[in-house]
Amino acid sequence: FKAMSKGLRASVLRVGQLTGRYSDGHFQINIDTNAFYNKIRAMIKIGAIPDNIIDQSMELTPVDYCSKAMVLLCSMEEAAGRVFHVYNHNTVSLKYLLDVAGELNIAYVKAIDKASFNQYVRAILDDKNSRDFLIRVIDDFSDNELRYEEFSILDSRITQGCLRQIGFEWPGIDKRYVSSILTYMNRVGFLD
Repeated sequence: FKAMSKGLRASVLRVGQLTGRYSDGHFQINIDTNAFYNKIRAMIKIGAIPDNIIDQSMELTPVDYCSKAMVLLCSMEEAAGRVFHVYNHNTVSLKYLLDVAGELNIAYVKAIDKASFNQYVRAILDDKNSRDFLIRVIDDFSDNELRYEEFSILDSRITQGCLRQIGFEWPGIDKRYVSSILTYMNRVGFLD
């Protein structure tokens, strides 16, 4: 912002929760370093989630659509000096994602009361052999309790308006897309 105030023509693009390509679910080579994918993996490996988060809404921003939106926004003359929130507003619930995982025979994750869930997680953390899959999401644990917080709600009306103006539309997050993400995670051995 300091450089922009001195004449640099630039824009700030804040991206959403990047997920696999919309076309085929393919994702980054180092999938194991992605926080969101590690959370999904942990839920699948644990096999349970607290019932108070099952209806939580999730934003999935396919990387191929995000990159296209970024290029289009940056090519706009009026983009200089602006901040854009580039993310897909078409959300799905955590339940929907986990239901698709069940239909694909990838995982069956049950929603249980919070106290039972916390007890279950403590048992996993006490077993050195079983807790390895939780290493990457350990920051989400507090007192042996897995924390899932609501996503922030951003005001991106300006970004969405600019994208509509240039003819860009985010894809819907449907069963085919969610299946492609989960299938990719499974195919590359990330869920083993």
